[in-house]
Amino acid sequence: MLQWRKFPIRGMILLVASACWGMATAADHEIRWFQQSMQRLSLQDDVATRRITLDWYALVQHLKSESLPAQLDWVNSYINKIPYREDLVQWGENDYWATPEELFRAGHGDCEDLAIAKYFTLRVLGVDDNHLRLLFVKQRETSRPHMVLAVLRQSVWWVLDNTTAAILPLEQRHDLEPVYGFNGDSLWITRAASRNDLVGPALRIGHWAALWSRLR
Repeated sequence: MLQWRKFPIRGMILLVASACWGMATAADHEIRWFQQSMQRLSLQDDVATRRITLDWYALVQHLKSESLPAQLDWVNSYINKIPYREDLVQWGENDYWATPEELFRAGHGDCEDLAIAKYFTLRVLGVDDNHLRLLFVKQRETSRPHMVLAVLRQSVWWVLDNTTAAILPLEQRHDLEPVYGFNGDSLWITRAASRNDLVGPALRIGHWAALWSRLR
């Protein structure tokens, strides 16, 4: 379950959600670590785990020749089929960011787990890291923290959200209030849909760093 807490970044205080992200640079060799973890999953004895992993491989292979809009639609739809489950129930912790390998093994996840899985899938498909943001937002109606993946296409940030199949421009998601975003390399405070202030490296986020350490 996402929970608000104070998050210090070298003298700055951000309101962030407990339960949504992990570490560091998304260089090619780090993406290979992710691919190796998926290869391990494809060899599992557990039928459900092996099936979802092989389906993921088939999806990636199919999408390599597709346009970016088609890739976004298929990836969002596929990952959104994974049932939602709060961290406290799934992991016994209030705040845990699962690697895609952990997500596929468990067969359940919450908003940050699904957003992270979409991020890695699009990276494997060749989407530039500079065109991706794991975006922490506040749901305006309930003030609940939430995480989505934003993808830059034709100068517009498009939102992949586990709560809907619709992929809309961030500027049209009036139900979401952006707070901060990050990718494999950098961390931004998001003032508005079109304004982002660079804070520093993404590895400042402890959960992101912990996720990458487990992935390796």
